[in-house]
Amino acid sequence: MATNLAQYELILLGASGHTGKLCAQYIAAKLPADLRWAIAGRDASKLAILSECLKARDPARKPPGVEVIQLEPGQLHNLAKRTRLLITTIGPYMRYGSLVVEACAVNGTHYIDCTGETPWVRQMIQSYHDTAKANGAIMITHCGIESVPADILTLAMVNHIQQKFSSPTLEVITSIHSINHELTSGTVATLLSFAELYTLNELITSLSPYALSSRFNISNTISQYAAFFEGLTSIRRVHELGALTECIQGRIDTALVHRSRELLAEELPKSYSSSFRFKELMRFEDPLLALLFHWRWKMCILLFCFPPFRWIMRHIYCKVPAKLGAPSAKTEYANYHGIATADTAERQKVFAVFEWSGSPYLLTALALAEAAMVLLRGNSDRLSKLGGGILTPACLGQEYIDRLSNAGVKIEVNSL
Repeated sequence: MATNLAQYELILLGASGHTGKLCAQYIAAKLPADLRWAIAGRDASKLAILSECLKARDPARKPPGVEVIQLEPGQLHNLAKRTRLLITTIGPYMRYGSLVVEACAVNGTHYIDCTGETPWVRQMIQSYHDTAKANGAIMITHCGIESVPADILTLAMVNHIQQKFSSPTLEVITSIHSINHELTSGTVATLLSFAELYTLNELITSLSPYALSSRFNISNTISQYAAFFEGLTSIRRVHELGALTECIQGRIDTALVHRSRELLAEELPKSYSSSFRFKELMRFEDPLLALLFHWRWKMCILLFCFPPFRWIMRHIYCKVPAKLGAPSAKTEYANYHGIATADTAERQKVFAVFEWSGSPYLLTALALAEAAMVLLRGNSDRLSKLGGGILTPACLGQEYIDRLSNAGVKIEVNSL
């Protein structure tokens, strides 16, 4: 395990990318001034420009170190040995992340990313979870806007039900209540990479609720084909949440939440019912819009399977530059709601919100940085309990919820 004697406490790999820049700016502005950290990437000129920008924002603060590195095993292992924790924002992770995970797992270096790439995470768990655990490397995936809200809302509601009703939680439903933001070319590149690197069978397998859990059985994937194409009018109305429909993010987060449940089973043995269910859906005020959205995302998945469509997207959309700190960020937001049901005869319910005003990409930057602080300077007893392995945001516990709240994220849970 990397120790306090390492040259750096934190290295941000991919610092010159869109999310990386936002994360670097957040670290420089919000994290402790005595933090020993560095920005790293493949382009020396871009890193130099970023370093100067950070210095100009706060001349009194010591600037981060600058590490120019290529994504090859020798350099990555050397980088991992020189820091206690590494954040990587270089995606798609299925193309550029595996060697980084290996370097951190082997060298006992804590690791955080903001992936939402379930097939890749499944591969990393199979290949490196045991290695990371043996070497004391705590590795947190999915630490971004796409998955932190669902995972953290679920943890918050499960804890509330246990404390309020002394009961395990039977069911959690979260909804993407409202969201407004612009996609970056990097996000589109990730979607394209899914279709290029994985077979349709692998992609549909990854949509299983237990794709990231050890209880997942490959024989169950036959039913996933039926589940994927079923319900052309898949609309559900939940009184407290409104008209809801399926979305691809819901499938990703369902697998993540079930992994959190499995990982937290020993720490929270009475918090999850043996029949625990989770679902994440997208909210629409108009059921017709919900229906159209449901059809659209399934059609988009099919279109991404065709090379001509991917060529068009890669040569048109992916060439549009990202707008860092654009004025539109002032009008962007991301709001998630959730409802959980206690496993009691009375079926008591709680309602929760996770709300953020600002760029969702800035929320990702914040989520990465605050998770790093939990691992670097958080409760040592909790870190000992975590031990190591490829874990989830929920494994960071209440301390992470508190840090997100203090950073400006509204997280509230109330009994109904």
